[in-house]
Amino acid sequence: MTSSSLCLSEAARAGGERCDTPDLAAAALAPHFAHLERESLVVALLSRKHRLTAVVPVYMGNVAGTSVRIAELFTEAVRRNASGILLAHNHPSGDPSPSADDIRTTKDAAAAGRLLGIEVVDHLVFGAGRWVSLQREGFCSVRNPA
Repeated sequence: MTSSSLCLSEAARAGGERCDTPDLAAAALAPHFAHLERESLVVALLSRKHRLTAVVPVYMGNVAGTSVRIAELFTEAVRRNASGILLAHNHPSGDPSPSADDIRTTKDAAAAGRLLGIEVVDHLVFGAGRWVSLQREGFCSVRNPA
């Protein structure tokens, strides 16, 4: 999928769902991964106060994974002047445990975000009704939204 496909929830149009905790972010993004059989990665665009403004599908992979180009994670964030992004993807296996590639992608995205002035708030991994926050695991540094 390309980043030209934007998906806005009703709450996003009405001022944005709060995504200032991993629990709230997971609740907002989980519906994007229900019943997917292939790995999919989305980038949630966030306001300065960590309100959801858009969800951008970036990659659709296969049952074994997908390859991520870090620059593409920020394309819509730069275009739309987002203050932060939240990465989210699913593991079709059902196990949301982050892989070594997930951790590397998160670290690389956080470093790129620092250079661009776009905060990488979290990276959520969904699987079989469960999810893991890489921010909680210590791979993203999060400020408190003002």
